[in-house]
Amino acid sequence: RAQANDLMSSLDRDQPFCYASLCGLLVQSNLLIMTVWKGVMWSTWFWTFGNDIFIQPKFYTDVLTLYAWNVSYASLYNLGYVLHNPFGERRLDVAHETIGEGIRKLSIELMEGESHLPPSSKA
Repeated sequence: RAQANDLMSSLDRDQPFCYASLCGLLVQSNLLIMTVWKGVMWSTWFWTFGNDIFIQPKFYTDVLTLYAWNVSYASLYNLGYVLHNPFGERRLDVAHETIGEGIRKLSIELMEGESHLPPSSKA
């Protein structure tokens, strides 16, 4: 718990690398399998209907459904990745020392208590 209160430390409760890699592999393989399956299905439709497939509403509905499926899966996986580390992969991109100094100064000033009260609140 003390480690969680220190903003500059990383928790040992992060997602394990194997778990995150497995989730990424499953999401990417799902996207690939779904896209290939739909591509094969569309090719059989094209073989059956010829160029008339492009005037069929079910074709465009299927394309939009596949697009929504792929975007939702990829977005949810990427959202979890971004929320895990919103500042990016490199620790150098965020000035941790500057942010840490400001937070430390604020915490010390807040611990003093009465020095931060507005003049109207002082007795």
